[in-house]
Amino acid sequence: MTEHESAIYFGAELMLHHARVHPMIAGHLADIASGALRAAVDREYLLAEAAAAHAYVESRQAFGRVLFLP
Repeated sequence: MTEHESAIYFGAELMLHHARVHPMIAGHLADIASGALRAAVDREYLLAEAAAAHAYVESRQAFGRVLFLP
């Protein structure tokens, strides 16, 4: 990360700024449910391929969600 880039730890944001973050997430979920916002799905894995899915996520190559399918 360069000196001009920044990042946040979402878990901490959820805990420290609950009153701001939780309504924002609820709004995003409502937008996804209505079709106004689409979540990017990168890859889908069967549950039997869970180890491969975790390896892919840990490789930091994922862009979007990685889904487990039954």
